[in-house]
Formats: sequence, structure tokens, C-alpha cells
Amino acid sequence: IGGSNWVYDMMPIRGMQTAATVPDPFTGLQLPLRVERADVFVREGLPVEQNLAWATLEFVPEIVVPDDAWADWDAENQVFITAGEKFTETEKVESKVVMYYEEDFFDKMKWHDGSPVTLADFVMFMIMQFDFAKEASPIYDEAQVPNFETFMDAFRGWRIVSEDPLVIEYYTNAYQLDAENNVTNFRAANPTGYFNGVEVSWHALVPGWRVEAAGEAAFSADKADALEVEWMSYIAGPTLELLKAKLDEAEEEGFIPYEPTLGAYITAAEAEARYANLQEWYRRYGHFWVNTGPFFLQKAFPVEGTIIMRH
Repeated sequence: IGGSNWVYDMMPIRGMQTAATVPDPFTGLQLPLRVERADVFVREGLPVEQNLAWATLEFVPEIVVPDDAWADWDAENQVFITAGEKFTETEKVESKVVMYYEEDFFDKMKWHDGSPVTLADFVMFMIMQFDFAKEASPIYDEAQVPNFETFMDAFRGWRIVSEDPLVIEYYTNAYQLDAENNVTNFRAANPTGYFNGVEVSWHALVPGWRVEAAGEAAFSADKADALEVEWMSYIAGPTLELLKAKLDEAEEEGFIPYEPTLGAYITAAEAEARYANLQEWYRRYGHFWVNTGPFFLQKAFPVEGTIIMRH
């Protein structure tokens, strides 16, 4: 989170995670990987075209954001603010994307530590789009505010239409000229979405969240410099000891992050099992980098600038 998006770093990162869609290397058009299909709706008159059959395109006179869509976040009470609560009048947008994930998505998707991917991972992603930039948040980072404001200029809401099979709607005033590439407007197009291009489960995020909230290290370089603490690393260096200590605390407490919201998606037994899986992962590999892709990180050597990835 707040890490590197340089191509030299992203190449191995992408090999360790799973995307819902992947770009065609010749055309740049998104192709489905973990979504079966998508429906793209745009306002009549916009210059958007359909190229492939998997993402349908429909022009409509208007697109109204439903009142129950999640449009913002109350960081103090840790609950979503709905469109009906946020907007005083009916909100209309330029585009709407509906993503239909594979019917057996939750049956087959596992984190590398053995934990199942669940809806809680998606909801955690949604929360994190807001929480970093809210002053009432324990992990507020003023460096995240400009990006957040840009995001909110276009974003108007998302809604979980079906939990299993998973169907998600996304409402925005941003749009791409190719229908297929509008699907990536919703950054949770991956199993838990991306934090600066990185896939993160809710339980692997918890140790870093607690370290950040305690002011012992920081996710972003800007905040680390401001607080004069370490820039957090999940794969090597002195912050691993901090992360391990916070994992121990979370496991002992049965900690559920953002419990007023995520308590509806995470049971005490699930939290216990996930923390145990992450503890065993750390014991075996000595880091907290847990993704879902075809490769996993076995070992990092930061001085040599080398990592070992295994299938």
C-alpha cells in the first residue's frame, strides 16, 4: 500500500496475484479471467464502442445511482454512507458497470496461506478506498488525500447485487472509449482489488493496519518521513517484527477490522482460522506477502535485489 508501481516491481507482483480481467498484450483490451461477463451501460451520445462479446454495451438515456449504493464512508462510526444519505437529489452518472464473477469463484479461490477468498476481502477493499483519506480514521494519511479527491470527482457508488455468485455494480462519471476497459474502472475487479497495484486480503492487511494505527511504521513513504518511522515492508526488514507483534495481538483478541461493517461478513471462527494460517505462513516463509496467483514469494533478498518465487 503506497508502495512501488515501477515495472520492475510490478512484474513479479503480477505473477503472484490473480486479476478478474487481464489486458490483451496486442490490443490492450481487457479479457475476462475471473469474471464470466460484464454489462456496460453508458449515457447516450458518449463515444464508447464494443469490441468483444464478453462485455456488452448498451446506451441509455440516463443512469440513476440507487439509494442503497455505497457512496462514501463514515470513518468515525466505521459504516458506509449510502447514496440516499449522501446526495440530496437524484444522482445521475455517465456510466454503470455490472460485473458477474465466475459462479464457482468463492469455491476455488484461495489465498496462498490456505485461507478462502470471501466477500469480506472485497468489502475491506471498498473500505480502504476511503479510510486512508478520512481524518477520523486511525490510519489517516494526508498524502492519500489528493488521490482520494480525484477518485471522488468521478465515483458515485457501488453495490453488491448478489453475494454468491458474486455480482457487483459500479457507478461513475469516468468512462473509457472501449467498453471492455470500463470494467477496470472498478478497481476491485481483482479478488480483493488493488492497493497501488497490490492484492491484499483483509487478514494480511490487519497487522500493517495496526502498526500504522500505532504510529510505529507507515504504509506510505510520505507518512513515514513525516513521523520519522520505517516505511513498512511486508517482505523484509525491521518492520517484519512489528507486523508479527501486531498479528499476535490481533489473534489473541480475535480482532475483526472495522467491525461495525465487517462484522456482518467475518465470523469469530473465520478470523481465528485466518490468523492461524497467516502465523503458519510467517513461520514457514518469514514474511507476510500473501496473494492468490500462480506464484508465491518464497524469499526476499533486499540487499541483493533478488526474490525467489515458486509455483
